[in-house]
Parts: sequence; C-alpha cells; structure tokens
Amino acid sequence: MSRELYRGTFNYQGEVHTIYRHTPKTASWFQITKVLAKELGISHYSIRQFFSGNKDNFTIEKIK
Repeated sequence: MSRELYRGTFNYQGEVHTIYRHTPKTASWFQITKVLAKELGISHYSIRQFFSGNKDNFTIEKIK
C-alpha cells in the first residue's frame, strides 16, 4: 500500500484549515478529518457529519 502526500482544505464555519498527511489514497479522507477534529477539539463523528459531501466545503487532493 503506497503512502502519498495529500492536502485537505476545509472551510469550517468560515475558518479555512489546511492539513497535509502522508496516507494511502483509500484512507486520506478519514485520516485528515481525524486530525482536523483533534485540532478543533470536537469529535471525529461531528467532523464527518459536517464534511459529509452534501456541501462544497472541502477538498482533498494528492500533492505530486
């Protein structure tokens, strides 16, 4: 399993958070949202619900 560099950019209530993580592609969303939850001091469940894909409030992209 290859670990590549991903950048997650999240707009959480008007604040933009950018997180970089080396992770396999299949785990990138889960790993990055886990770090964001810890940064914000809220549950990972809350972050997953807020960034569920219903809104255009985040991007995750592979960095070359």
